[in-house]
Amino acid sequence: MILFLHEREMHELSLLYYHYLLKSRGYECYYLGQNVPLKDLKVMVEHMKPDYIFTSIIAETDRAFFADFIKQLCSFILPRQIYMGGYQLAKYLDLLPEPIHQIQSEKDIDL
Repeated sequence: MILFLHEREMHELSLLYYHYLLKSRGYECYYLGQNVPLKDLKVMVEHMKPDYIFTSIIAETDRAFFADFIKQLCSFILPRQIYMGGYQLAKYLDLLPEPIHQIQSEKDIDL
């Protein structure tokens, strides 16, 4: 598992909670933290070949940024391997490819 926040995101409490839940269930996790450029995440994904990645989008974003972020993310990892939470998802659900797992509670982290 790789856990990260995108370049504009500094709200990491939910990501820390995801990390805690995954570690407590015995999963090996790589916590990259806040403000991770997608080009760096891509290198990690290519090198580590994770089963899943986790992220959260809480900070205010506009529709264009969100759409571009999802498009870039899905260019190097399959949507079914992505778990995503955060307030901004509710605003832009129509932009999410269906296989992306939406996290609304810890019950949604069902690997």
